[in-house]
Amino acid sequence: MNRVIELTFIFILTGLLTYDFFLSNEVGFLWVKWLLLVSYSMLIVISLFMRKGERNKRSNNVWEVGFTVYIVALLAFFTSIGGQSASGLSFYDPFLWVVVVISLVDTFWHAKRDREVM
Repeated sequence: MNRVIELTFIFILTGLLTYDFFLSNEVGFLWVKWLLLVSYSMLIVISLFMRKGERNKRSNNVWEVGFTVYIVALLAFFTSIGGQSASGLSFYDPFLWVVVVISLVDTFWHAKRDREVM
């Protein structure tokens, strides 16, 4: 069940980024943003109630690195095909890089700690 939720997170986040880069200026697509935001919020609430210990720690570390790389690659792809973020997401934004670095450092720190425990 966790794998389905994780893949749904990716699908909805991809939809939100697509909306941000390409459809945010279109008046007729406003309902898409709200549908995606409500869906994403529901998934977050559902995931909070799911059991956390179903998957091993190594799998979670790989998931976190893969997810971070996917988001950066998606931003690069959307930018390269001519999209422009309405919310200001860009590779020139230092906040984006701070979040990416914190995410990766945290993941590698947890992986190192997990190896030392074993």
